Amino acid sequence: MGGKIWSKEEENIFWTELMPHSPKRLGADYRNNKEKGWDWVASEMAKRMSVRRRQYTGLSVYEHYFLNAYQSKFSPNVGKLCIPYWRYEQSLKKKQTKKAMEKKRLEEEQVVKARLCQYPTPRPYLDSSLPQPYRRSSLSQPVGFAASSAIPRLVLHGAPHPQYSCNRFAANHDRLESTEVEENGLSVHQPAAHCANAMAPWSPGYQQ
Repeated sequence: MGGKIWSKEEENIFWTELMPHSPKRLGADYRNNKEKGWDWVASEMAKRMSVRRRQYTGLSVYEHYFLNAYQSKFSPNVGKLCIPYWRYEQSLKKKQTKKAMEKKRLEEEQVVKARLCQYPTPRPYLDSSLPQPYRRSSLSQPVGFAASSAIPRLVLHGAPHPQYSCNRFAANHDRLESTEVEENGLSVHQPAAHCANAMAPWSPGYQQ
């Protein structure tokens, strides 16, 4: 009996005469030839060999195909006989790998979606050491509270801003005397007589 390495005669009979009828037949052989099992291939190998070198079984002939075409472990005497079958197996492996990767990706997406539905999105963490934006609480003011009243009134330490009038009698609070100050033809309002003594010492028109 022969060793593990198949002879050139064995390789030629297996790949060119018997594989076109096997379960792995390709192209036109797949359309035109009726499928026959690996046991048939093994029995035909024994019949067609001029010198029987080994005992052929369905498992052994399929293993020979698998090592060369699928695992790319080429026999020394196979040459280019197995190339069409090798290309087919490699393209099939790539398609299966892509399908497996796509299936795994879809499964991972489903897991992520399930977790997002189960656990709500956590609120963002705010570092207390960083300046935070000021937010006025809606509970600190009554409903209808005027926005202008929320602005604190500043106490002006000093003379109030002058008020102008084109009527000097109105500026003098209907007194007949002339106004003391005129700017650009406008009369500056003077303090009323009854409150002149109540003005601050630094205010214009203060009377002793």
